[in-house]
Amino acid sequence: MVIGFMEGSLLTAPDFEDRLMRKLQPIVRKEPRIEFLFGYQNRLSLLAEWVVRKLQVAYPEKEILSIGVFNKKDTLSYAFRGRFTSKLLLPEGEDVLHWIVGKADFIFTFMDPLFCLSRDCSLLYSRCAKEGRCINLCTQEDMDKVREKIPFLPKWERRALAGKLRGE
Repeated sequence: MVIGFMEGSLLTAPDFEDRLMRKLQPIVRKEPRIEFLFGYQNRLSLLAEWVVRKLQVAYPEKEILSIGVFNKKDTLSYAFRGRFTSKLLLPEGEDVLHWIVGKADFIFTFMDPLFCLSRDCSLLYSRCAKEGRCINLCTQEDMDKVREKIPFLPKWERRALAGKLRGE
């Protein structure tokens, strides 16, 4: 079993780690070997790494690997690279996120489509969701809470979000 993580929105819920743990524990109990793929150093990845470490401690009889996926142009510090049980260097020109999405059986994300980081992330999310491989830990309640704050944003951000809601 191969599981990847994709940051979709800069936002995460305060109980994100608990949500992720509740989703991953049944998988870990069922599978003898799981590879967790981590690409970029971001908030979601850091929280997911912490959950994976907890699972490694809780299930020592399972083979739970955390794999850092990097490309040649990656300039991340070696301290970041040292956090994984193994590392994988992709060929020149290979995109880390696309590679992870292509290899993973499941992709975990926290994605509010309105606040998606990029069009590319949105398209990857849609592809995974259509294939039934995407597990979005962002609930409708989370989205509603964020939308309540839109009137307090600067005018230019409100206009951009309104355009996004209209599909512009």
